[in-house]
Formats: sequence, structure tokens, C-alpha cells
Amino acid sequence: MTIKLKAIILTALVALILPIHALGQDKDTQLIQSFYKDLYNDSISPETVVSKYIKYADQALYQIAVNSVKDFRNPVDGKEGYFGELREAIIQNKYLLQHYKSFDKSERLKFQHLEEQLRQGIYKVILNGSTRSTYILIRKSKVISFFGFQKAGDDTYMFFVYQ
Repeated sequence: MTIKLKAIILTALVALILPIHALGQDKDTQLIQSFYKDLYNDSISPETVVSKYIKYADQALYQIAVNSVKDFRNPVDGKEGYFGELREAIIQNKYLLQHYKSFDKSERLKFQHLEEQLRQGIYKVILNGSTRSTYILIRKSKVISFFGFQKAGDDTYMFFVYQ
């Protein structure tokens, strides 16, 4: 096979693969937007939100996920704290989503403990006008985690997962 033919084949493969990968990200972005819209819609029960969007392993984790939805709707820190800011940003559609592949190198290091397949489902939720952000983890068109933490002095971000 000539170098020219190899280059054409490689270009064709890249042209086919990139749109498919981008389509997957668009699908995830739509899922995240719908999830957050319903998460903060008080007319939709927490049970419905969990059943529709969240992948959970058993009844105990299902209940923990339901309680998490309730906590996000009524944050302990009130309107002034981060979770209150998150709620307002989501309701007012004043947030951006950034996929893992566009994170800078230092931010990617937070997730090196995860398998590559899981890292491809990480999105950062950036609140407009805030320096704070949070992460959401998607896998196979379901939310695996919408909450996590990073201990002070530790570079690793840990997701709380329901599966």
C-alpha cells in the first residue's frame, strides 16, 4: 500500500470517527441539560428523576440517590452557598459544560485513578460568573454521579456513584 493511499484511508477513518465521538458528546450534553432541568423542577418527584436519569445498583442506592436529589433541591448552605449558586445557575441556564478531553493537564490528573472509559464520561459544570465548578459522570446514557469531592491537599477527585 502506498503512503498516499494510507494517508487517504487514515483521513477517511478520522473523518468518520470524529463525528461519531462528537455525536456521543452531544447526546451526553443533552442528557446532562435535561437531568439538571428536571433535578431542579419541583413538580417532578425525586423518584422520577432518579428512575429516569441515574444508574443505581440496588434499592439502598436508589434511596440514597433520591435523598441526594432532595438535598440538591434544598441545599443546606441555602441560596448563598455553592449548591444554592448551582441551583440558580441551572434554573437560569447560566452554566457551561466542558468535556474531560478539553481539561488542562493538571485538571485531568484529578481523574487518573479512573479507567479511561470512565474518564471519557466526565463533564465539568462551570457556573457563569463563578470560579467554582462541579463534575458529573455519564456512562451509557445514564448519570453515574452528579456529586463528588476533593479533599484539601489531595489532587484526586472522588465521585459518589450509585451503582
